[in-house]
Amino acid sequence: MGERLKELREQHQLTPQEVSKIIGIPKLTYVSYEKGELKPDLEKIIILSQHYDVTVDYILNRTDDPTFQISLSKEEEKEISRLLEKSTITFSKMSLEKTEETRFLDFLKVFYRNNILERKG
Repeated sequence: MGERLKELREQHQLTPQEVSKIIGIPKLTYVSYEKGELKPDLEKIIILSQHYDVTVDYILNRTDDPTFQISLSKEEEKEISRLLEKSTITFSKMSLEKTEETRFLDFLKVFYRNNILERKG
């Protein structure tokens, strides 16, 4: 993941200092991410994916496609819809923009695949 973070930063012509300010951490902590000495938490990874306009999976090296989308079966889509209907999700009383909504749904799909389906299997 460290190499991917460095690659993205350089593609966007940013310094480690600038990226550290974007995600609200000290510069040395960010440099440790790029060196592979530390791993960012999910919140920081999401902020970076939004800033660079790539998926979380791309940052985590789960895919080499920065716009990778997970497709689910109709049954899986229905299950996610059912779970969302039962849940109340708010983000500081703000509605999500379309790109944020898409990323959130992608996150839910990954979570569903990695957690819910494994429990059933």
